[in-house]
Amino acid sequence: MNSAQMAAFTFLTLCCLLWPGVLLKSIQISDQTNSLVKGTANVKTEKHYPLLGHTSDFDYYVFTQQWPVSNCLTASSYDDCQIPANVSGWLIHGLWPSNFDGSYPAYCDDDYDFNDKEIEPIWGQLAKYWTNLYMDSAVDSFWEHEWDKHGTCAYTAHDMSSEFDYFNTTLGFHFDYPVGQWLLDAGISPDNSAIQNTSVINKVISDKVGKQTIFQCDYDQYKKEHIVNQIEICMDRNFKPIDCEESIENCNSDGKVLYPATVYHKNCDKTRENIKE
Repeated sequence: MNSAQMAAFTFLTLCCLLWPGVLLKSIQISDQTNSLVKGTANVKTEKHYPLLGHTSDFDYYVFTQQWPVSNCLTASSYDDCQIPANVSGWLIHGLWPSNFDGSYPAYCDDDYDFNDKEIEPIWGQLAKYWTNLYMDSAVDSFWEHEWDKHGTCAYTAHDMSSEFDYFNTTLGFHFDYPVGQWLLDAGISPDNSAIQNTSVINKVISDKVGKQTIFQCDYDQYKKEHIVNQIEICMDRNFKPIDCEESIENCNSDGKVLYPATVYHKNCDKTRENIKE
């Protein structure tokens, strides 16, 4: 093993040993400032509802924010999920055209390819609040996926004027609905041991929005606990909040949920395999 390989092995070993002690203190969201540019003309799995194909006809939007710690805790072992240092709270997952019957349009305009140049003025905002957590994929691959699948439908429906408009508008909703700060204000903060109540969390968010929102859980196989996953806010075609049909999804029937603060387990075996003697 040469000196470069030895240094890499030492770094990765320390990563595996020290990871459980890395507390994401900055995750207690308090620094979000609305400094969006004014508009001109490895992805976590989303819900699997029937697609409508190349059509822009839909009823409403779903604006979804995700808790990054839970995202990494439930990532598959082959996914290199990592929370960047510049991330300080809840992240945008997407803005999705949807229908009341559970279907949704997707991939509505194959001719409007994702273009990094269009969103260059807000790249820094996207990197911080709409982050790709999977280090084995390009930093803009998440944005490309969301644009191709969902943004093109909003565009062809004439609700958005461009790719830039889609991303900039969605960024604005992230500041309009600061779910992490709302939870902190209600005395609900990330904690690796404190058990929260799903109904209480959902009520806090719904009361702030003024309409019924959806609180989603995921399941952590390591701790055998349901954990906070996503918050969905439903909006009409004019981007005004409306009641979502559901309220709590994929959670335990007893209402217990963990709001984790730390990525307290991490599979480093895959990375170590890449270091050869």
